[in-house]
Amino acid sequence: MLRALTRPAPLVLLLLLSCTLLLQSQIQQIPTHQNDTVLHLPLDSQHIWVSNSGYARVASDLMWMETIAYFGGHLKGDQRFDYLIAMLNAITRINPHHEAAYRMAASVLPWVLHAQPAAERLLLRALVNNPHQGIWAYYLGVNRYLFRDDAKTAAHFLQMALQRGFISRQALSLNAKLMARADSLLLSQLHLQQMLANTGNPDMRHWIEQEITAIATERELRRIARMFPAGSTPNERRHLLRRWHAAHRITLPLPDGGSVIVDNDGAIHSSRTPKRFQLYISPNLKAMRR
Repeated sequence: MLRALTRPAPLVLLLLLSCTLLLQSQIQQIPTHQNDTVLHLPLDSQHIWVSNSGYARVASDLMWMETIAYFGGHLKGDQRFDYLIAMLNAITRINPHHEAAYRMAASVLPWVLHAQPAAERLLLRALVNNPHQGIWAYYLGVNRYLFRDDAKTAAHFLQMALQRGFISRQALSLNAKLMARADSLLLSQLHLQQMLANTGNPDMRHWIEQEITAIATERELRRIARMFPAGSTPNERRHLLRRWHAAHRITLPLPDGGSVIVDNDGAIHSSRTPKRFQLYISPNLKAMRR
């Protein structure tokens, strides 16, 4: 009885064997470089598509294992990935729900291959075929901002991710900053207030309230900055702040509970945080966008 339980089921063996044989018989070989690994990929998903969805998953998983071997081999070698996009495209055509392939498309294609358009096409496929998963809209939004500097479209995708249940403080904060940049601080604040009214998740409510406070603080800091005379020194600005506070021209503390700090260059920020409510772009990212 024990031997019977541990022996592979004939049906499973038959399924794996038939899948392998069909892949080998119906696929076309992609031309390779002299020192490249021989790759076998189905260029048309109809060659191996059958009505049984489980069969498609087996075929896509076999191709995924070959893709991992291909990527790892070249990552340690010549770092040439001439066929990686075609491999990921074939996998996701066979199995539109292959999460691992989409995750590689979201990260490796834009960062390693600098192929943002190909990454976006694959992520749009993920978005269409997996409508209840918000993570693909999140990847689309982040990549659209990082690599195309498109705040409006990035905010749209991030909002879609949040609507699809992608619970993330980072997504919420980035979405608020992108909306403020594409439109205005006021519209971003109004949008967050609407989200707060429609959200029951306690973590999300807490994060939204923090973002609303950060925007209110930024709006007050910008109002104060506009009051300073052009060319005023940091010490003159500190003196003006004391006068304005005494005359009730400004209200302290700020919405976040902090006071106004004037830096040595004349810029101002809240004592609660040295960062203002805006998008920060690293020098490496600026160089990548050029």
